[in-house]
Amino acid sequence: FENTIHMQARQARSVKILALAALLVPCVHGYAQADRDAANKFVADAGFPVLNAFNKMTPKHLVTVLKTYTAAMEDGAFEFFDKGQIEVIYATVSAINNCEMCLSFHAMALGGDTKNDPSDIAEIAAGGLPKDPEMRKLAVAAKYAMAHKGIFLEREKKHLATMGFEGEKLVELNFLCGFMSAHNQVCLFAQPGLSLCTCARCCELAYTHNTPRTTST
Repeated sequence: FENTIHMQARQARSVKILALAALLVPCVHGYAQADRDAANKFVADAGFPVLNAFNKMTPKHLVTVLKTYTAAMEDGAFEFFDKGQIEVIYATVSAINNCEMCLSFHAMALGGDTKNDPSDIAEIAAGGLPKDPEMRKLAVAAKYAMAHKGIFLEREKKHLATMGFEGEKLVELNFLCGFMSAHNQVCLFAQPGLSLCTCARCCELAYTHNTPRTTST
């Protein structure tokens, strides 16, 4: 009986020591809880919700992701695309990648602009093409960029050129699609249970037949 009491006491002390160590000593990855708290404050100060999914990233990674994301959304960040156009591209890419977390943010941002028809936003979120001519061009171009991971077939380049996407403008579009896709991959990793489908066939079907996206299992 006495041995059991001593064993329980030792276990209790061990738990307290481990709990204290977690607060005072940097983790095996080199950061402490204070670093995590500072990163979360940076997120909140930037106007974003502090999500549990963000804990999948190290504090430095989280801050870097947010800094690069906000920099890309600043006025004048790109020569050919403004914030409203970028949101269409980001929403389209997030729908292709089936990243529900990113898609919800970008659909909300599009909904904040009164000139955007809610039915067009819903169509983008479903993986289709909006009716608005300018939004439709952006969605089609984004789907082309994603279909072959940034490589464009000659017939695709010709079609894109008729919509005004060529040369340096196409380079910017391609970067924006890859940039958003990188964010999607991080967020998908942080959201267990979601599937990812970026195959070219799905993109072509969504473009050719204007059908909702399908998800692989």
